[in-house]
Amino acid sequence: MPPTISELATDPTLVHPSIGAIICHKLPIGQAEIPRHVSILPRAWYGRGGYLGGEYDAFKSYDPSGQLLDVKACVDEVRFSQRLAYLNVTDETFANDRLVNIEQQRTLHRTTIDRAVMMMSSEQLKAFDVSEEPATVQEEFGDTPFGRGCLAALRLVEHGVRCIEVGLGGWDGHFNNYDIQNNLKQTLDSAFAALVRNLHQRGRLDQTLVLCGGEFGRTPRINPAAGRDHWAKGFSVALAGGGLCGGLVVGQTDSGGQPVPWEKGTTIADLHATMLTALGIHPAVELDTPVGRPIKLREGRAIPALVGNS
Repeated sequence: MPPTISELATDPTLVHPSIGAIICHKLPIGQAEIPRHVSILPRAWYGRGGYLGGEYDAFKSYDPSGQLLDVKACVDEVRFSQRLAYLNVTDETFANDRLVNIEQQRTLHRTTIDRAVMMMSSEQLKAFDVSEEPATVQEEFGDTPFGRGCLAALRLVEHGVRCIEVGLGGWDGHFNNYDIQNNLKQTLDSAFAALVRNLHQRGRLDQTLVLCGGEFGRTPRINPAAGRDHWAKGFSVALAGGGLCGGLVVGQTDSGGQPVPWEKGTTIADLHATMLTALGIHPAVELDTPVGRPIKLREGRAIPALVGNS
């Protein structure tokens, strides 16, 4: 029997897609031969496709100073071509098998292989190679994995990649918070500023939305270990580009860092709705999950001060 409405509403196994997966799902594919959703220096919770499917998971890469993993064949070109030919024979032999067709629909087996082969031979992979940038540009971003990741993000945008996230971990300052944050902000500030500046100089900032944020904030008070603990009640993110109105501070806490009445605050759902609106995606559009449950892309409302008349 089909699931009841109650069962659909309480399904604990449903995995929601990340904002990057939604963007890739809703925007045109474009000319990118490499993955359109990329996570550089990924953390444990990198962007996933959720109920949209594994094809929208972020492609994971690490410090751009190293080699991309798993994009080169482990055998010579002749043998690699033979293996693909043998695989084609196998696929064609079972092409009319109903079970194989079902498996293709479930796992995108053939589609995944075709995309992987195209990526492995694409000149666009050079976008990950930040050494091709002038030394002066590399210096702007900083000689750190995060700085190189932001520079790679700049190059990937130029090749049509839709969403790139660059991870910078280590902010969990439960003790000695000042030193932890002070060291990290030097890495963050130079790379983030260089990314926005270079997007502007290359004429891409108005078409590119940049977001800098974390999971949550830190407590307004210092604990006995000279640290600050988890604080989900009030924290900041920075937005740039994407046609948003700039130079604004939106939302607030009180003078002690405590939350204010909801109508004066800004929620994560509102932030996501603002991002989608800026990219031309209506946040109230509904998608059906695999079990037929309709879910809005985001429940929040775009922030009027940022999106203007959008």
